[in-house]
Amino acid sequence: MNNNIHFIVGSDQLLIQQKITKIAQEQNLMLDSNNYSKYSWSENEVDWIKLKQELTTQNFFNQKIIAINCHEIKNKLSFFQKEMLQILDHTPNTVIIINEKKLEKNLEQQIKNKFTMHIVGKATNIRKNKYIRNTLDNNHVIYQENVLFFLNNNLPNNLTIIKNELEKITTYLKIHPQPLNITLCQQIINTYSVGSIFQFIEALLKGKQKEIITHYQNLESKDLNPLIFIATIQTYLLLLKKLQIYQQKQYSLDKIVQLLKKNRFFIINLIRILRNTNEQIMNNLIQKIYKMEYYVKILGWKEKTLLELFLIQSLQ
Repeated sequence: MNNNIHFIVGSDQLLIQQKITKIAQEQNLMLDSNNYSKYSWSENEVDWIKLKQELTTQNFFNQKIIAINCHEIKNKLSFFQKEMLQILDHTPNTVIIINEKKLEKNLEQQIKNKFTMHIVGKATNIRKNKYIRNTLDNNHVIYQENVLFFLNNNLPNNLTIIKNELEKITTYLKIHPQPLNITLCQQIINTYSVGSIFQFIEALLKGKQKEIITHYQNLESKDLNPLIFIATIQTYLLLLKKLQIYQQKQYSLDKIVQLLKKNRFFIINLIRILRNTNEQIMNNLIQKIYKMEYYVKILGWKEKTLLELFLIQSLQ
């Protein structure tokens, strides 16, 4: 067994990154650009020549960490080819292989025999509660203990999803400061489906007035809170802007997923929207969103008036 080769099975990106950090710390290595590389094995993204060179070359100063996200290994031929196995057996570097799906028993046993395996499961309730509390405290949110109990029981055992939901809460409270209670949590978390938001943003960015009105009416029928709605739109627009910057730098899909800390399906949908987006319209919408914050905090505008202004400006 090569103790420098680690195999991680799990889908929670935050927990996986924590495991990678722990492996690095155990070997006294830093996860920086000089000695940490990440690759994706799916969709023909991987540069095999570059990867093979990294796997076989020893860093002059210290050992490198190479993370390879395979996403889903269905059988031994999809990744563990003879050439790759030979390289992994003799690599001078630490290699971390990530697989998001549970392995078949036969393949799992083969991997256990050759590498150090780590199963990254779901976050425990204790870990969830600690993460939620720390996030709220770090964002200076005022809340009672029953809010923690509610969030812990109503959010899934996936820290990546929890992070996304807490971002919606903290974004809303920055625009509309107030103590966080259960009623407000119920209004914010899982208020809108991803599909509905994607459709509305896509209509905004294309400037299609009829579609903007149709999708807005659909969201309004769900008793949306205007400020929560605008805060959610702001989050998505800023993600699109970051995605545009990363694409201009020619980052791989896997690297973008890691940087934005969102799942691949979410990012792929953002890429689809960005592909058909007018950059000027996107920049104008972001500016309008920030003006909304000024109107609320400084001028004290009412929520309904604020939302109507945003829609009128978006239709222009």
